[in-house]
Amino acid sequence: MHDHVRTVGHSGRGWVDSCGIRGVFASLDLQAMTFSESSAPWELDRSSGHTDSAPSIPLKFGAFSDAQLSIIEIARSINWLGETFSHLKDAGSREFADAMIRLDTCRSAVQDWHSAFSAFRSTLAPENMREAQRNQHATTMLEMCYTFVKAVSAVGFGSVETSWDGAESDWRHFLDLAETLPFMSKDSERHNPGGSLLLDSAENFVMPLYMIGHRCRDPALRRRVRAMLYSVNRKEGVWESQGLARVLDFIIDVEEDGRVVQRAADIPSWKRVRAVQSREDPERGQREVIFYILTTDGVEDDVYEVRTAWLDL
Repeated sequence: MHDHVRTVGHSGRGWVDSCGIRGVFASLDLQAMTFSESSAPWELDRSSGHTDSAPSIPLKFGAFSDAQLSIIEIARSINWLGETFSHLKDAGSREFADAMIRLDTCRSAVQDWHSAFSAFRSTLAPENMREAQRNQHATTMLEMCYTFVKAVSAVGFGSVETSWDGAESDWRHFLDLAETLPFMSKDSERHNPGGSLLLDSAENFVMPLYMIGHRCRDPALRRRVRAMLYSVNRKEGVWESQGLARVLDFIIDVEEDGRVVQRAADIPSWKRVRAVQSREDPERGQREVIFYILTTDGVEDDVYEVRTAWLDL
């Protein structure tokens, strides 16, 4: 990977918001758990009847499909709420306070989801080993989805980069779950336990795994993510695990910069990679990856060092 460096100034809430919840969900289609190059995984079309209000959660789900659709609806509501926040400039306004109340409601819905899913799981009585395996696989994938949405929604909109440090326990739980998936075994990369509704496609987890490696600055967890990306050898959408592992290598090198890092707090906020963008160049047979690195501690008037690297396609 070869790179060159330049420095730019970029101020304003629009940039900061795009790097918080809204930016993360804009890179992640939770229905497929896969990367999307579109600006958002869902069209923000108000005529569709969708709102940024949290969906109603039952006391108990009736099926895995109900739980799946529900957690997706919560993620969509949070994503839409990001659109609302992006137009609010005055944190002291009534509109901002109302939006914060809706965000808290969405966070509560995440917890209600987990209670309803636990109640549903307590009713499961598989008739054979194959059904038990399918249930376990579906449960693991939904627990991963819940854990990711919970961690991201807790950070908030327009938060400073160090806000992600508080999600370490969720990231660790996500990785623990991921390591139990059948395709993590080298002998069963393409294993699918019976074609359940869930998640023939939701086995796509490379992008959220990479996102954890980017946002989690704990050195042990990061290297655990990197090892998983290198070993799983999966391609999902436009990204594949080996390429993402190389991008993560670059981020780690830039942020740690030769220093001894024992915990996330050892990486100062002004040294962190705030965002990563990419584009494919078919003529070169490479993908250009652009890294925006914080060089100040501010939120409204951050200054970024921009580094560009090229990866072979």
